[in-house]
Order: sequence, then C-alpha cells, then structure tokens
Amino acid sequence: MTESFLTDKSVAQFTVFGYGAPQSDVEAMKLLNKFWGTGEERVMEQFEMIDVRSEGEVKESWDNFINSHHYDFRTSYFDSSLAKNPRRTFESYHQHIQPFTIEESLSKSNPIPEDIKSLEELWEWHKPLIEAEETWKEQSKKGKS
Repeated sequence: MTESFLTDKSVAQFTVFGYGAPQSDVEAMKLLNKFWGTGEERVMEQFEMIDVRSEGEVKESWDNFINSHHYDFRTSYFDSSLAKNPRRTFESYHQHIQPFTIEESLSKSNPIPEDIKSLEELWEWHKPLIEAEETWKEQSKKGKS
C-alpha cells in the first residue's frame, strides 16, 4: 500500500517524522529510492522532516531525497504541515504554491490545538474531518449515479 502512494505522481509532499534514515536500514532506503526516487527525480516536490536533532544532521540523512531547497525542517509536530493543515496538506501546498483563485491564496489553516496530549485526543479531534470526508464521498457517489 505504501508503494502505491509513493509512486503516485500526485504526491507533492513527503513527511518524515522522527526517523533518522540510518544507512543500516537498507530495506527502508531501498524502498524509498525505488518508489519515491531521488531529489533529481522529484524536482518540485517538498520533503518535510520533523526531528529533534539539528537541521544539518537531519538534512544530511535525507539529502538524497531532497531537491535543492525544496524541504522544510521542524523540531515540533505542531509546527509541521501535518498539524497546520491536517488531512489537507496537499490542498494547502497547492493553494499557497500555485493558487487558482485569490481565495485559495488567502486560505487559512486549520491547525491542531497544541494542548492535545495523547493519540486518543488527536484521533478525537480528527473525527469530524474524517466524517466530513466520508459524507462528501457518499454524496459524490450519488451524484455520479
């Protein structure tokens, strides 16, 4: 399943959360090289890294996957694209990089509250977003019939 997401040409951003990309993890690096490719192959895509280590150290670990300056480094999950635009990172990326309308370029984020302390609370916060997506999918199916 991961492979199908990584090879999808619509994937414009890849986020790595707290993983150091050790050279000893040969299988993981092989998988990423095969299905994501290198920074030269992913020219416009954004690579996001969330880690507590220094930016230089983290960037060096992932340098093969990053094209030039197309990366973001964060030391906190709450500063990441995942937390600033939950379940809408792809939309947000395109709205700010290549908006179709003025409204898109001025769209606001829907950040996760920073006082969330557990995965259960995080899941509960996401439920209305997921439910709205499911409702939209059902309505879209009805419209196609």
